[in-house]
Amino acid sequence: MVIIKTPPPIYEISKLRVNGAIQVYSLLFESAFKDTRYDDRSYLDWKDRRDTGGKTYWSIKAMAQVLMLGKATVLKAIEALLENGFISVEGYLSTKTISKQRIFRITPVEQLEARRSALSIIGVPRLEHRMNNENNMCNIDFQFLEWLENYNEEMY
Repeated sequence: MVIIKTPPPIYEISKLRVNGAIQVYSLLFESAFKDTRYDDRSYLDWKDRRDTGGKTYWSIKAMAQVLMLGKATVLKAIEALLENGFISVEGYLSTKTISKQRIFRITPVEQLEARRSALSIIGVPRLEHRMNNENNMCNIDFQFLEWLENYNEEMY
């Protein structure tokens, strides 16, 4: 069976008051609901294999096109969903282009409270935005470097 066994928490998401959050979550939820994967460990019996489904591979651009929303609206909706524990970024897939594809995981409704308490301890993850080539320069904290030099001089 799929990891998602309950209806989506649309009412809770509507309380966020974020434009596009319901549409984005509904699209991700439907896609994740169809993802039925099981543990690859073949030495286990079927009853002992974990369900590893519930993932979705939508890109920001594709969601914006399908939902007829702007990319900024989709990004704000995803960040709100991340902050409130409805979704998480599972990882990234390498693609043929330079960019990497995000893997989103839908948090099952019965695990929302646990996810939110974990977020309160570890902090809210931020969605990484792709930067233009011009902005790929390393940001240097000159105040820290100055403090470090002064600290080293005092020590020696």
